[in-house]
Amino acid sequence: VPKEILGLPGIRNLTIDFIDDILIPEEMGKMKIGSFWINGKISDAEIERLCKLFPKTLLIINNKKYNEQTRQF
Repeated sequence: VPKEILGLPGIRNLTIDFIDDILIPEEMGKMKIGSFWINGKISDAEIERLCKLFPKTLLIINNKKYNEQTRQF
């Protein structure tokens, strides 16, 4: 994840396509993100971690929706 993104307080919509494994730093959990589209290789445990890290963000991981009921924006 580019450091420029980590410095932002919030983003309405964010899409990141990973070439291999999805690697999202804990630091991003402080950001307000409305919708976060993520594509790449990911384990079930990592999906759970991301859902907890972004509880108020609509997550779309490999075209499957998570946290659909809650949104920050």
